[in-house]
Amino acid sequence: MLGALAAYPVAAYLLSAPAALFTYVLPFMVSSLIGSAISVVLLKILERTKLFDLAHSYHF
Repeated sequence: MLGALAAYPVAAYLLSAPAALFTYVLPFMVSSLIGSAISVVLLKILERTKLFDLAHSYHF
């Protein structure tokens, strides 16, 4: 979310158009939210199968 908000001034400067909000930032924000949701689901699966605990038992 912060990356999408920080991208707006850069996109507005590079594209020199106020449409940068709709053409660049909103799709980036949507993809960030979807990626975050997928990550949460995968972490919950790892917790449920105890693979997350197994990965933490190794000290690299």
